[in-house]
Amino acid sequence: MEQKFFELSLKVVSELSLELYDMEWITGSGDLRLYIMDPKTKTANLDDCVRVDRAFTPYFESETWMPENVTLEVSSPGLFRELKNLAHFESAVGEEVALVLNKTISEEQSAEFPKSQRNNLKLKAKLLEIDTNKIKIEIKDIKLEIPFDQIKKANLETNLSK
Repeated sequence: MEQKFFELSLKVVSELSLELYDMEWITGSGDLRLYIMDPKTKTANLDDCVRVDRAFTPYFESETWMPENVTLEVSSPGLFRELKNLAHFESAVGEEVALVLNKTISEEQSAEFPKSQRNNLKLKAKLLEIDTNKIKIEIKDIKLEIPFDQIKKANLETNLSK
């Protein structure tokens, strides 16, 4: 079911020249949450959300595989958008990110990383680059690599004073 919703969501959103940033299908409640954005602005406005919502109407009326009580929620991924996959991290290169780690930074990862900060599982850093299994960040002029499996959660950290 989730795969069918994902494929349909990609189709509908791309036909409107928008991008599907993320999708959540919550089986128990029947909620389908779409996070969309304009590729030029990297956000979505209310009109974009309404257009996507309306574009789904014919499918809700005609597709037999869909449950009857689906609640569609369409929104922007937000300023502090979650970074869940490689494409999300790629779009955030050069930006500040907030990371929650599932284990602390080890001496092997970075001998330069201050010992007083090693037990901290929450970091704010500039995302410098990514590859398939790790990211490279910079914190106070110290560069270090963090494997994806060490990252519990990541979000874009937007500076609202810019």
